[in-house]
Amino acid sequence: MADSLDMAYRVGMRRACAVVGLQRSVYYYKSTKDDRVLTQRIREIAEIRVRYGYLRIYVLLRREGWHVNHKRVSGYIAKKDWTCAISGRDAA
Repeated sequence: MADSLDMAYRVGMRRACAVVGLQRSVYYYKSTKDDRVLTQRIREIAEIRVRYGYLRIYVLLRREGWHVNHKRVSGYIAKKDWTCAISGRDAA
């Protein structure tokens, strides 16, 4: 939105962000997280070990040396709609 104001009205980025109500730090923020390798590894494990749920995939990743949270693994699996096994407690 601030980009369109900048180009259409030829105003500075400071003013465009103020009009939109956006902080300039948010506008200039670039994420340094690149999780493509981790996502690829989770997909490989999920395809090979179809019966494994997110917790077992998490344990395998930790054993391989990945520093990853179990909630993150669960989120990747849920977001990508990869099928994983459901434990007996969750299945009922």
